[in-house]
Amino acid sequence: MKFWKRTAFVILAFIFAVTFVACKRNQKEEIIFDGPPSEIADTEIDLAVGGKSDYTVVVPENCSETIAFAAQELTSLFAQSTGASLPVAEDSDKNYTLSDKVISLGNTKLLAESGETINSAALNTDGFIVKRKENSVLLAGGSENGTL
Repeated sequence: MKFWKRTAFVILAFIFAVTFVACKRNQKEEIIFDGPPSEIADTEIDLAVGGKSDYTVVVPENCSETIAFAAQELTSLFAQSTGASLPVAEDSDKNYTLSDKVISLGNTKLLAESGETINSAALNTDGFIVKRKENSVLLAGGSENGTL
């Protein structure tokens, strides 16, 4: 009987030692940002006031399902947070300019005409930009996933 007790004790001690060594606490990685902290400047435009908006979401002509889904998500979340509904239009519907109140989503004609360039290599797959030019807001990603 002593043999079995001793064997069980050795096995339990081994299991305890292995689990003690293997189960380290999760250590949080320290996130280090390069450069000065970013500041978001105030603007004189309002995307929505009192549950109403003058803005339209503009997508490229014959956009992909990913960009169409991005527009649907944007309008849905915008409505939830502001109470304002945003219509969605293709950039072929009319010639939009930067002075128009639009949210350009993806590689629209307006983005191309704005002078902004998308550096897909720097943004990688999921990176994106958000820029304001006059009354327009430009949202675009390094890929369609980034735009989404």
